[in-house]
Amino acid sequence: MLPFGVQMFEDIYDADARAKATGAGIKWVRLVASWASGNIDSMVVNAVNAGLEPIIVLGNSPEWAVEDVYAATGQHYDCGPIDPEDLPAFADSVRALVERYDGDGIGDASGAPTVKYWEFWNEPDNQSTDPDCIFVGGCWGGDLDSDGIPDPQEYVTMLSYAYPAVKAANLNAQVLLGGLAWESIGCFNMSFLDDVLSYGGAQYFDLMNFHQYDFKRDDWDGTLPWNQGILGKIAAAKKKVNKPIVVSEIGLNRDMEMGQERQARHLVHELVRGMSLWSNDVKSLIYFLLVDEASNPSAHYGLLERGTLNPFPAYYAYQTLTTELGNVDPSRQTHQLGPSETGSEYIQAYRFTMNDGRRKLVLWTDDGKRIKDASDKHINMAIGQEELNDSWTGKLRLRVVDSTSYPTPAVTIIEDGGPGDLDGNDGNNSITLEVTQDPIYVELAP
Repeated sequence: MLPFGVQMFEDIYDADARAKATGAGIKWVRLVASWASGNIDSMVVNAVNAGLEPIIVLGNSPEWAVEDVYAATGQHYDCGPIDPEDLPAFADSVRALVERYDGDGIGDASGAPTVKYWEFWNEPDNQSTDPDCIFVGGCWGGDLDSDGIPDPQEYVTMLSYAYPAVKAANLNAQVLLGGLAWESIGCFNMSFLDDVLSYGGAQYFDLMNFHQYDFKRDDWDGTLPWNQGILGKIAAAKKKVNKPIVVSEIGLNRDMEMGQERQARHLVHELVRGMSLWSNDVKSLIYFLLVDEASNPSAHYGLLERGTLNPFPAYYAYQTLTTELGNVDPSRQTHQLGPSETGSEYIQAYRFTMNDGRRKLVLWTDDGKRIKDASDKHINMAIGQEELNDSWTGKLRLRVVDSTSYPTPAVTIIEDGGPGDLDGNDGNNSITLEVTQDPIYVELAP
């Protein structure tokens, strides 16, 4: 299945929102479920009936399983470690929940919807109860319950009960490591993944999982043009964990990161980079999020405006991306072009092969900085046989699509030596295009 996904919250119950998700070519949806909630059936049914593959995040801890450890302080956090004596009952709850959505016709939710992907906690590397941190959930990064046992060790213990419970209910189900923030800010324990692995946690999850936001991009970038943005973090993860990767949150705040246009560009940059490693290394890429949140009205990450569901440019960019790359052949390795092929270290260039054998380039410029601080470099690139790795007869003609034009993508046909060919030479079997921060899709014109 193609990796294109999105995070949804209460908008999963809105038929118009679901239609807009599928209308953008989205295949996966990440949903947060509460142990205390009675609406998990409705959440799952709405997703499955819309044709979306759900990833269900069990985003907090059952109150009955954690309350004892906070008795001394009188505090209760619903996102941290589970009491050891409650772990067998917790495993029974996990097994019953997964069984309800295994689609085998026995004890299933109405309509027998199937959930294959289960994620245990959101950002479990959170180590702080500061109000600016606690809202993300997690709470397994330090020693929140003050019992002297490192919470990462307790997280592995929890997984050691949850993982076999999931498999006992549905052998085909997959367990995701809770999506790690994995960022060097005070909320998070940067060694959490190493700690989990050192306690033997790798045997208790099937899919590695982390989040990618642009504000800490510099921590992960390699040397230009390689391993920029999301690729740097994927490379770091692959050094530690030999498992397929889900990036369960990718996002950019429109207000904080300089507007709607840059949000749309960033979406294409990161999803294309991630798509370049599908399907061997990357399983799914979840954009955060479909509709702006009600709980945090200043966090403008959505593809759609809250209330009206009016699309932002990033929505149309997502729609164009799934149209242009929805026919990629997963058996053909994507080629990342280097400076010797593009003419500049600042050009990001990926060559995808479609199911029918056609090649398609995705091109933009990147100066190695987070998009809020980046300069919009304009660099000319000659495109011919070597760059496209495709063949043609007669005069070279290219189809060029602006990735972020809306509401419909701007498509231009450029002929060798004609308008738009910046080298001005007719018949040299090469067309020179201007590449900017705004990505373009380039292929042979039909």
